[in-house]
Amino acid sequence: WQRMGQFRAGLRIPGGERHLDVQVRVIDLMLRLHERHAEQGIALVGHREPIQLALAYFAGAPLELFDRFEVGHRSVTTIALGPNGPRILGLS
Repeated sequence: WQRMGQFRAGLRIPGGERHLDVQVRVIDLMLRLHERHAEQGIALVGHREPIQLALAYFAGAPLELFDRFEVGHRSVTTIALGPNGPRILGLS
C-alpha cells in the first residue's frame, strides 16, 4: 500500500489497470464521443477515480496529482471540449 501512495500512476493494482491505462481509456472515449456529437452535450456516468483522471488530463496536471480533484458521490463534473481547448466548467 505504501508503494501505491508513492507512484500511483505507474503501479498496476493486482488484477487491475494502472491509472495511466485508465486515463488513456477514458480520455479516448471522451474524445471519440465528442467527435461524433460535437454539436451536442454528452453525459457520462462513472466512478470517482476515472473522473479525477480525466480532470487531471484536461487541467494539464501531472497524473500523480489526480486525487487533488475532489469528486463526491452523486456529483456533477462539467467539461467543455472546444476549438480553444478543454475548459473545466464545474465541479459540484
